[in-house]
Amino acid sequence: MKYILCLLFFQTVALAQVKSFYADVERTMQSIPENQKKSTKEIASFIKGKFTSEELQIKAAYYYVIANVSYDVSHEFTVNLVISDDDMVSKTIASKKGVCIHYAKFFREIVSNLGYNCQVISGYTKQNNAIADQSHAWTAIQMKDQNWYAFDPTWDSGFVQNKKFVRRLNSKYYKTKPLVMLQSHMPFDSIWQFVNYPITEQDFISNKYTQDTNKVQFDYKETIKTYLTLSENEQLSDLKTRMIQTGYKNKLAKERFEILKKQLETFSLNANIKELNAISNSYNEGINLLNEFIYFRNAQFKPAKEDRQILEMISKPIIIFEDCSDKIYKLGFVGQDNLYDLNKFKRSIIDILEQAKNHKSFVETYLTKNERERKKMFLIKK
Repeated sequence: MKYILCLLFFQTVALAQVKSFYADVERTMQSIPENQKKSTKEIASFIKGKFTSEELQIKAAYYYVIANVSYDVSHEFTVNLVISDDDMVSKTIASKKGVCIHYAKFFREIVSNLGYNCQVISGYTKQNNAIADQSHAWTAIQMKDQNWYAFDPTWDSGFVQNKKFVRRLNSKYYKTKPLVMLQSHMPFDSIWQFVNYPITEQDFISNKYTQDTNKVQFDYKETIKTYLTLSENEQLSDLKTRMIQTGYKNKLAKERFEILKKQLETFSLNANIKELNAISNSYNEGINLLNEFIYFRNAQFKPAKEDRQILEMISKPIIIFEDCSDKIYKLGFVGQDNLYDLNKFKRSIIDILEQAKNHKSFVETYLTKNERERKKMFLIKK
């Protein structure tokens, strides 16, 4: 679920300062052929062909995004909850418009195609000591020195004046160091603070950025490395834990936390339903095996099998049904609409397991008899 809304930073900067910063990539990036502007892969390919150093490649990607995307004031508070990342980036390329999440994902995709580890970060910001009304998205890249640096292409692209976007390129939020970024950007997840002693929500509000070495040191680099290998559900679970530690009392953090809880509930529900379907499949497999045995028993165990094969034939479905019974009583919530069918399924497992055990009891008795007595057992009404 996408949840990010964002506001453009209001800023002013002298254009001459910007040109001096981007001068080493500006002219080259302005010359990119039209046929190489259609995808992030093509844009990255162009950059690779023109620049070889890490610094220039990333700067070229950053410049391209902030120079070509205009802040979409008319959709400032509009969020598409279902669009994929690929579609979002494609539409940004085509329209050359977007809000913070579009800037961030567009930049990330170019940089990722260049071969760098770039992540989109979500959180909230502070301007003039006041928390913004909407959440925000920016990016971070792990450079070759293995350190993480923040990049905010939205805030460096320009500003909004009289409800109109004014492009005014800046470099204030290019390759920003962690403690500098924390003065205005607070990630929802503390791992993206990139510090060994993460600040809390209240620290951010109170402008307290000094690292408190009395706290337990946090190895954010290793934590991020592990985090990026986790499933989405595991990542969300870790985020919940860290948000509790950091605090989520302000409006934006509280909203994110509520969405997070719903996301985790959905993951849990989907996982339980998936498990229920797996139990159902196993149950059906057991039914097929039991039916094969019943057919064989009705044929008076013909064609003949060894005793151990007959016992194994009835034991297999019992093992399956016992496993189904064990798993279904450990199963979590599967939704109110599924409760009736779930309880019905539980009773079915109990009933079929009892039937299968009765058949096994017959086999165990059968195996103790001689040939003549065995034949008589089939004449006894079941």
